[in-house]
Amino acid sequence: MNKDSIRIKALLPGADPDQLSSKAQRLHRLQTLFAVLLAGVILLSWSLRGLSDWMPQGWDMMKGSTALCLLMTVTCLYMLSHHPHLSRYSLVLSAALTALCLNALYGHAAQDNVTSDYLFLLQHEPGSYGRMSIQTALFFVFAGAYIAVVHINPRCKRVICDVLLSFMLMLGVVITAGYIYKVTTMIGQSADIRTAPHTLLGMWLVIGSMITGSDANSFHVFITNNGIGNRIARVTLPLSLFMPLAIITFTEMMYLQGWISAQETAAFLAAVMSLAIILLVAWIALYTNRVEAHLRKAMMVDELTQLYNYRGFHLLGSTLYELSVRQNKELCILYFDLDNLKETNDEHGHQAGDELIRRFAGHLRRTFRKSDVVARVGGDEFAVVSEDHTPDTALKRLQEAVKYDQTELKIRFSSGQVLRSQQQDPASFEQMVAAADALMYEHKRCKRERQQSLALDDHDSENNQFADSNQPAADNRGSDNDRNHQRIARGLTDNHQG
Repeated sequence: MNKDSIRIKALLPGADPDQLSSKAQRLHRLQTLFAVLLAGVILLSWSLRGLSDWMPQGWDMMKGSTALCLLMTVTCLYMLSHHPHLSRYSLVLSAALTALCLNALYGHAAQDNVTSDYLFLLQHEPGSYGRMSIQTALFFVFAGAYIAVVHINPRCKRVICDVLLSFMLMLGVVITAGYIYKVTTMIGQSADIRTAPHTLLGMWLVIGSMITGSDANSFHVFITNNGIGNRIARVTLPLSLFMPLAIITFTEMMYLQGWISAQETAAFLAAVMSLAIILLVAWIALYTNRVEAHLRKAMMVDELTQLYNYRGFHLLGSTLYELSVRQNKELCILYFDLDNLKETNDEHGHQAGDELIRRFAGHLRRTFRKSDVVARVGGDEFAVVSEDHTPDTALKRLQEAVKYDQTELKIRFSSGQVLRSQQQDPASFEQMVAAADALMYEHKRCKRERQQSLALDDHDSENNQFADSNQPAADNRGSDNDRNHQRIARGLTDNHQG
């Protein structure tokens, strides 16, 4: 793998979508497990007096009804994501979850305690000891509706689920900001009726579980999905969440210390927030341009030879052609084809064929100028777009480089070249490429015919030599036979005379 491919793979958010999906599934399971442990421990602590004595101070800020809602929510989400055949049970649980939270909201509206306020209480005391806050009840109502929509209205579930999840995100952010800036009305209704810190943790676990288990077309999967925009979102999301909080907290500290006045606080806050947004937008733009440049290069470069590919050849070559037409400059297109690639692949394997291609590409790169467009346009076909008006010189340098290549596998190639001045106006870039390609094939055909002719001449000369070498032997044998016949005839004559 070349360096550009490695860099692109490092820039992209998980080049393997399956690997990213498996990470999201593991994260979903971890979130579910942690939420179940949190809710289970709180429920047991509310149910068992002995266990509650071992719990740290403040554990009872999360009410038993809240822990039950958290447990039902994550159970439904887990069944929907990992056990779809149990989805009908999740619908029943979501109905019970919604009813429990609506009952708590009714208690707040009626300003009276209701049945859900006394779930899992160690002692049924009057007042609001076990009451769930309005923010928590609303959150789990949205969660129950989210789970129910998946079953009831599958056609519109993506839009409705995105809206419900957005409301849940808004509640989570509001409650978190309330804790950071100590705003009680954002956390709950009083010191006793509020969203506990561990309840807030459970909310974020539910939100994370919904996002990691969402449909691939959901709006909120930009955090876990595959793509350049998703990578940018995962980097900028923490900044967009924590940067305003950090800036506002620092500005508030400066104001409380008396370092700046109220008017200066507003001006300082506006200036710093604007600068932070500008820097964030600039980083997004630079990062996007960087990835785009690498992707564009990867789309236009052949991975085997690091020359331009077919796309890059036609894009850059047509640009050079139009420039030469406007400036009335010469332009040359050379087309090359390796004659012995198939033979090399058959006799020595495809690795040797790839090495042959790389060697020829290296000769082309060293022969032509950097301003020329040198490309591999096919399996064994190469093309060059050059502004040189004397391509014969470059072609001779290429032939000499190939001739003195000290390797076992020799390179044999055919070529064709066309000058723009030789073409009839108006000639297009594609017409010049086609003409150079045709000349290259004509060169290849002539070479093949010449080789066949030479082979035929060699065969005829061998036959002639064979005939010449056989003729004297036949004459000698004939003379020997004549002498034998004469000897026999003399013998017969002598015998006859005797």
